[in-house]
Amino acid sequence: MKGIGNYRQVQQQPNIERRLAQVAVFQGPRASIRFIDGSTYSMPSEPLRKLGVAPGGMFLLITEYRGRDVVSVRIELQGEARGAAPGRAQPKVMVRTGLKLTTRR
Repeated sequence: MKGIGNYRQVQQQPNIERRLAQVAVFQGPRASIRFIDGSTYSMPSEPLRKLGVAPGGMFLLITEYRGRDVVSVRIELQGEARGAAPGRAQPKVMVRTGLKLTTRR
């Protein structure tokens, strides 16, 4: 067939997976970690100890994939939840007055 060689190769965009995990126990150079779904894995304990994660501590395991291949794996401490943005603490409320809707705070 003519024209098959004209298709451009599309570069795959990396997929990023963020999983919340908890350190179950340190066993020498290894650490047992437990994910929210209950699955338990073992990984090197050095990156966790560098960040100061103690047994029972929570962290994010961030894995970057390109297609099916793992590109990088890193660990981040779980950030605190953000508060409401200024001026958005109270939601707008729609009030029906007769046939039209008006907003109030």
